[in-house]
Amino acid sequence: MTKTLAKVEGRRAHSFVVDSCVATQEVASQLQAGSAGLNFLFVSSVHDLDKVAKAWEEIGPGPTIACTTAGELTGEIGYRSGAIVGASLHGVRATLWSIADVVGFDEPGALALRGEIRRFVDSRQPHESLLAIVLADGTSFAEERLLEQLRPVLGAVPIVGGSAGDDLRFASAHVLVDGHFRSGAAVLCLVASPGPITTFADHHFQPAGRLSLVTGADPRTRRLFELDGLPAAEVYRRMLDDGAAAPHGSKPLVPFILTVGGRHFLRSIAGVDGDDIRLYCAVDEGTVLDIGVPTDIVGSLERIVRATTPPDGNTELVVLFDCVLRRLELSSIRRRAAADALLAQMPCVGFSTYGEVDAGLHVNQTTTGIVFGN
Repeated sequence: MTKTLAKVEGRRAHSFVVDSCVATQEVASQLQAGSAGLNFLFVSSVHDLDKVAKAWEEIGPGPTIACTTAGELTGEIGYRSGAIVGASLHGVRATLWSIADVVGFDEPGALALRGEIRRFVDSRQPHESLLAIVLADGTSFAEERLLEQLRPVLGAVPIVGGSAGDDLRFASAHVLVDGHFRSGAAVLCLVASPGPITTFADHHFQPAGRLSLVTGADPRTRRLFELDGLPAAEVYRRMLDDGAAAPHGSKPLVPFILTVGGRHFLRSIAGVDGDDIRLYCAVDEGTVLDIGVPTDIVGSLERIVRATTPPDGNTELVVLFDCVLRRLELSSIRRRAAADALLAQMPCVGFSTYGEVDAGLHVNQTTTGIVFGN
């Protein structure tokens, strides 16, 4: 007898209702969240998070990955703010682990998860695809250390995810752990699906070929002091003046590029304080950095559309972790409408992040995501 494989079904929902309880209930109803194998819930920080958490818990949902945002997005509404958006996957199975203190999460904490993670991985059936999803407080400055601890215990399991936001206040972002939205927290989810799971990452910068060695940095505070033994800000300005043109004259939007294994990972500029540079992502001393040359940001979204819409048309859900700096750039160059039209071509849901996970690394100014197929 031939075994019939479970069918994966993806659902998406959004609500602009101001009342946090009603908005949560509206989204949960559309998702049929109570029977889902995995739910995603991305919540604008304007909402009353205690009410959202209580309303969601009363529904008795399946495993849920949830956090606050720096903006929400779906194929139906494009880039928006002030909403609750969500998605559900039926026919998959998932397990979540809460990390209440992401700053204090260390090697013993990661090793304590190893047994449970291994049991879930070992339970994988031959027809199942496996993925790890990580959400963390994007104001914690701890994503790099979190991923550094998780990568060894996850082994070959692909890792993707994003950093929670708080609508550009940069004060306190929240992740849903143990039924409550908490700052300084993170969540790890392992999902197994009878359908294919693929991940992707894209950005719109190319290396300029103007390399510089980091000779002074503090990864914990994400500050860059020296490049090539000179003040970091001085060298950064020189790298820009040497041909790495900034988009529409907005030089702070031009990131550094770290190249690993032929791939280019972005390290974005948060600001310049005298001779020092504040980054949105840590760099270590001894790292070689290039400067980015911007290309077409809408073109990068077009590549994502092509990557997430295979010829067989069997994509059930696309989850996007999209850097808030991309949202800001799209607005500044008046290309939001074009971006919204591209989002409409995908069965997608996601949020604007304070950082993204690409190949298990914390990055910036990038769109990473997951394609769940059938």
